[in-house]
Amino acid sequence: MGTVAPIRDLLHNLGIDKNLRLENGRLAVPKLPSICLGAVDLSLLEMTGAYDAFGNNGTYVQPVFITRIEDKNGKIIYQGIPNRKSAINPLYNSVMLAMLKNNISGKYTLNLKSKLGGKTGTTNDFADGWFMGVAPTLVTGIWTGGDDKWIRFLTLDEGQGFIMARPIAQKFFQKLEGDPNCGYDYTSDFPTPPAGYEEMIDCAQLKTIRPSAERYMLRKKKESLEEFDDEF
Repeated sequence: MGTVAPIRDLLHNLGIDKNLRLENGRLAVPKLPSICLGAVDLSLLEMTGAYDAFGNNGTYVQPVFITRIEDKNGKIIYQGIPNRKSAINPLYNSVMLAMLKNNISGKYTLNLKSKLGGKTGTTNDFADGWFMGVAPTLVTGIWTGGDDKWIRFLTLDEGQGFIMARPIAQKFFQKLEGDPNCGYDYTSDFPTPPAGYEEMIDCAQLKTIRPSAERYMLRKKKESLEEFDDEF
């Protein structure tokens, strides 16, 4: 893109302060291309708040810990009113949501009744494992790891978010679906995507080369570089 400014602006709209500086004076969200790959230290609160927009038609709602305080007579003495703002174009948000839903479908399904999208995450040296789950009425963030980065697994098979965090989210949603008194409605669905959605996710119209021709071109390129797969 030539600049990471749009990414930083998007993060800012999703409740992640792009101007925040660390104790050493560096920006918490640096102006570096690596932030597009997730090379930013974020809290579970920030991540969950940001993912809230994906399940809320592109609208960011600031997370609050206390929604209401009542006195002994039921009189409300405090009302937590979170800030709300439009963060993502609903059309683009619907495409993002489709990718999140597709990410946990097929053989990677969570076998849940809920309409759900999700994404795992794994940091360097398998120090942190993440799973962010987006349902129509609930966003769930799971982080596994240690406050000190030396607390970690040694292999990807053990230390990835798919293994460390995803099963926790699965069991959590299973508990919610099985408890009729918890207030969670697994039958709820996401908003209907706006006009233009079907065209945007129609990948076939963007395919300008046949798969057979693509394989041939890749093979010729590898031959020119003297790189060969097992099939050769």
